Amino acid sequence: MKKEFNNWLDTFQPTLATCDYFTDFEKVNHRIKELKPQIKMVKSILKQDDILLGIENILQIDFSLMSILPLFVAVNTSKITFIDTNGQYQTISFNKSTNDLSVYMEFINTSGIVDVLKRVKSVGVEKYLFGILVGMDSNTRKNRMGHLAEDKLEEILQKTGNPYYKEVTLETIKERYNVDISQLSNRKVSSKRFDYVMEKNGELYLFESSYYTSSGSKQNELSRSYTEISKAINNIQGFHFIWVVDGMGWKNCRHALEQAYYQMPDVYNFSELEEVFCS
Repeated sequence: MKKEFNNWLDTFQPTLATCDYFTDFEKVNHRIKELKPQIKMVKSILKQDDILLGIENILQIDFSLMSILPLFVAVNTSKITFIDTNGQYQTISFNKSTNDLSVYMEFINTSGIVDVLKRVKSVGVEKYLFGILVGMDSNTRKNRMGHLAEDKLEEILQKTGNPYYKEVTLETIKERYNVDISQLSNRKVSSKRFDYVMEKNGELYLFESSYYTSSGSKQNELSRSYTEISKAINNIQGFHFIWVVDGMGWKNCRHALEQAYYQMPDVYNFSELEEVFCS
């Protein structure tokens, strides 16, 4: 018997985060360790009067210097596209040389890297990079919360004692269990990757977790999408779709979630899921 929706919503967990959630210092320190050869190059450049010329000279010999330079202006991607001084689009890779060196030098000269390096000289290269990488790591917190939700779900599945698999597509399920799921091909479900699939008493349970600490338009779309997925999957004999929803971010998206809650047979928060599957 389902709880009244607002009572159910009141049982959502305020967070899944432990104190080590906020910054992954191990990742930051590992990155700095990886960049030691490039840090050494930057230090040698800072000893020169003309920093821009020093960069160009090293790049002609060792292009790996380029892997660290964008970090000084908080760019943490393998490539970027920008508009050059002639109004042309330029796409450059930081991992390997894909353009004439002059294109790279224009990016370095106009992006502020040289000005930053002049200031870094008094701070220290490692200290500056540590601060930059910590700041960048904070931007990945949203992804980390999703991983925490998946870990929490896996912890519950482990307690059931039933066999389960992680990140499974319906195509893989078809191959593994010899189940014909062709009727889903037109429901935009056949290419879906589910967080987990668990086998229990000869039936398959497909799990998705959606934990949000803040509200956004994505939650409304998820509610509609998973309602349709639930209908499609639950119509197949021996298949069940389980949606695990939690987090304070759902409180401002309650209308769409409430509709899904009453339309879907199996939508739970984490505490409920453990009661249902582990009791």
